[in-house]
Parts: sequence; C-alpha cells; structure tokens
Amino acid sequence: LQCIKRLLEAGKQVTVPLTRVEEKRLDIIQLLDPDADLIPGYCGIPEPREELVASRARAAKQLDVIVLPGSVFDLRGGRFGYGGGYYDRLLSQVPQAERIALAYELQIVDELPLQKHDEILDCIVTEKRIIYAAKRNR
Repeated sequence: LQCIKRLLEAGKQVTVPLTRVEEKRLDIIQLLDPDADLIPGYCGIPEPREELVASRARAAKQLDVIVLPGSVFDLRGGRFGYGGGYYDRLLSQVPQAERIALAYELQIVDELPLQKHDEILDCIVTEKRIIYAAKRNR
C-alpha cells in the first residue's frame, strides 16, 4: 500500500481490480484513499469496496501501466496466474499498456508451457534483477 500512497501523493491516478468471480472478469476501479477504499476481497486480497463501482469504474483502455501478480514467470515474459484467466482477459483488452510483474527470484523459470491465450509481460522485477521480455506485438 505504501507504493500506492506515494503514487497518489505524486498526483498519479491509481486503479485496482475488483474481482468478479461469477463473471470471471476484473472491474477497474479508481483508488483515492487506500485506507478507506480497500477491504479484504477475493482470496483475502485487498479490493475496492463494492459501492465505489458506480462512481469510480474506469475503462481498461485508459490504463497505461499494469502491475500484475502471478505464481510463476519465465524469461520470455510468460506468466502463470492462479488459474482463472482474469488477467489474460484484461490484458487482451489493453495491448498498449506496459505490463510489469513483481516477483521473487524463486518464481522465475526458464520457460513455461504457454498457450495461445496467455498474454506476455514487458518486464519482471525481482529482488535481484529486472527481466526485460522480448518485444510483443502491440
């Protein structure tokens, strides 16, 4: 949350996903005050309160940078999430956005068995290095 607070203090717009499990999608919600706006959500991960959707929902095409979670990443920019395909669907809507993952070095492997629907990242930041993936088609 500290990073989000610093971005907000710098005048940046910050959005976070609200997981829609039934619809298997992510709604993008603008965050103004992390302490007031976030509550434990899907899998206990902090997510925006439901009542913020009406006033602060944003279109995915407005995103410039997306910081993604994942369980395993490869040197080509591939990622495995948690099996729902939520982020692959979101990323397919925003080819222009920079895609950055934060990971521990132990989450990095040489190559994952990716499928056609798997979206590629631009870079992966670990505690030891920054991995720049191959250029993807935008």
